[in-house]
Amino acid sequence: MKYNMRTKGTGSFDGGTKTWRLKGKGIHATTRQLERRYGVKFTATEPERLKKESVTYWRRWLQDTEEDAANSQKANSPLQERLRSLERVLRDLNRDNAPDAILECYKAMYRDAAQVAPEDIDHADVPVIHPQVHPALKLLGTSDPLIVRILNATVSSAAAAPKVTIATEVKHALQVHLARTGLNAHYHFTRQALELLMTTCGQLEPHQLTVDHWRTFFAKVTTREKWGIVTQSNAIRAAKRFAKTVSQARGTNVGFVDLQEFAIDPGEGDKVKYTFAEVKTALDHATGTVRLQLLLGLNAGMTTADILTLKPDMIQGDYVVWKRCKLARIKEGGKAKDYSPVAVLKHKLWGTTKQALNAYTFDATEYQLDHGFFKFTRKHMLPVNKALRKTVTQLIEDRNGNDAGRHYRGELKGGTHMKNYVERRLGDKEQGDLDTALDAIGTHFGL
Repeated sequence: MKYNMRTKGTGSFDGGTKTWRLKGKGIHATTRQLERRYGVKFTATEPERLKKESVTYWRRWLQDTEEDAANSQKANSPLQERLRSLERVLRDLNRDNAPDAILECYKAMYRDAAQVAPEDIDHADVPVIHPQVHPALKLLGTSDPLIVRILNATVSSAAAAPKVTIATEVKHALQVHLARTGLNAHYHFTRQALELLMTTCGQLEPHQLTVDHWRTFFAKVTTREKWGIVTQSNAIRAAKRFAKTVSQARGTNVGFVDLQEFAIDPGEGDKVKYTFAEVKTALDHATGTVRLQLLLGLNAGMTTADILTLKPDMIQGDYVVWKRCKLARIKEGGKAKDYSPVAVLKHKLWGTTKQALNAYTFDATEYQLDHGFFKFTRKHMLPVNKALRKTVTQLIEDRNGNDAGRHYRGELKGGTHMKNYVERRLGDKEQGDLDTALDAIGTHFGL
């Protein structure tokens, strides 16, 4: 019975000699041999960690050994013409997406022909008749090699199937991503990451991707202008996910993408916040629309884009009822449209915020808001606008827990059940907890 060397967990590792072995088969490989063959460098020194780091390449070694044995056996088969005819048939069937049952039948014939021993004289080297030969012509006979070759010649050679490359796989992956998510920020970033990968190895076929190509791509990511450490980490993560998906679909091995040298620790990210003194400085000097931006940024976590969507009917008594602009609208075909499943937010307004809204005419432009607040922060050496939301979120989480902070910044309960509501809102208790938290923040800042 043929032994499948690629069975998961096959083989054992000897930490003393740093050697993998397949007992009873005489197959073994040291970690140094794996490094030389696959162009990798193992960094672990502890046996257990070295085993974990090298196991992917050991299984690849077994796979290559199995394929080498199969190719050697095929080369020694006396049925070379039959094998060539079967290779053509299988190529055409794969190109035409033939049913699996038909494919498996011809694959079995190919395996049988490849395993015939050189000294076996009981098998005639007769090519198989192509399945696309006209049924009427098949009646002429199929046992004479010359007749079979003539019949097979009547099947025209269709155009070769398009070459599958990293570039074509990227195009397919982005189409799938777009269908699932739409033209959102996540899609555009994934596109940028995969297009950068294409500049390194776009014309390669999936099985040709090596650790050297990945190392070049990694260098491009880490030296990309305007990409911080978090963006770099996200780019590598998106590319790894793509490479592993293609590997699974195409039967290749890309275990090298998980090597430690390609890991990027994003850390905690750049979480700039206002200090208490900076908030007091801003409140003491802000006037007009700048003061409105400051108060809404603290009171409701609103940014410039959110304020631009405000309408008078959103001010309902002591509350502002709204949707975060970042989540409430998406672009499709260049046009913005509502995305209704986004949570409806309800923030209790402080007295000073209500006064600023009463004086607001709801007609400010994006330039007026952005430029005005930028000049204000430059003049008084203050953080950017979105840091206001981070500041209050942290204060609420410290005082009232993570749930209250999450509700303040517009993230309600997740899960399929909640996401299928047209309008999602906080329950009475959760809304009450948020109101209490906002009252405490207002008192904290003297508002």
